[in-house]
Amino acid sequence: MKKLLLLTIVFLSTLLSKDIPTYLLSDIQTEQTIKTKLSNVGFKIIGSYNAMNNKDYKVLIYTSNILKKLSIKKDREFAAVGKILINKKDNILLFTNPKYFLTAFLQKDINKPLVAQVQNRLKAAFKFKASNYTLAENDLASYHFMMAMPYYEDMISVAKGSNLNKLLLKNKNKIVFSLKLGKNILYGVNMDIKGGGKDYLKKLNQEKYSVLLPYLVLVSPNEAKILHPKYYLALSLPKLTMGGFMTIMNTPGDIENYFKSLFK
Repeated sequence: MKKLLLLTIVFLSTLLSKDIPTYLLSDIQTEQTIKTKLSNVGFKIIGSYNAMNNKDYKVLIYTSNILKKLSIKKDREFAAVGKILINKKDNILLFTNPKYFLTAFLQKDINKPLVAQVQNRLKAAFKFKASNYTLAENDLASYHFMMAMPYYEDMISVAKGSNLNKLLLKNKNKIVFSLKLGKNILYGVNMDIKGGGKDYLKKLNQEKYSVLLPYLVLVSPNEAKILHPKYYLALSLPKLTMGGFMTIMNTPGDIENYFKSLFK
């Protein structure tokens, strides 16, 4: 009887779980207009670059005091930034949906009232439509693509030791932004090499979702970690199929090897 009751609760919970869009869409605007609107509601642009070296796809990275507060706990620092894509090719703005990525990255440490504040401030500045990419809210906090695939916590250690920031800064031309979070620093890195963002997004025909770039690396005093590519790419592209993964089967290894090379 208890087992039946538990199964019923799980079933009803799944049934009532709302789908959360991965991205929010808005009308195309100039970079300066976006910066001004964000500043007016408490956000700050900390970096920008042409994703895939394509001027049609410019990514802006922003943060805020609320986002930094949400990400203060260990291994939650990836939640400290949001991203916006100025897509000149399709004449639209694409925002990473804070509720979606914060739910996935913060998990049991989520503060829903603060997440709602982030969401509401963005909605006060921009008019949004939801993307067709969605996942159920109940699935996000424990998301993985399928059995035997990595979870959020299955991060990859790409370097250990001291002076990791100095080693990374030897590749200063690849760094899109840096954000100090307590003793740690979160970096966004332009992976402009064979097997990088341009290659795998083109193979998947997903260049319009290049807002998932730049790839992030978290550097603590003694270790540097990235989100596992098999987790992050699947989370960022929820309609990605196993067949799609097979077309970029070398990509997770390429990303891992690239980040390891930055610390040598």
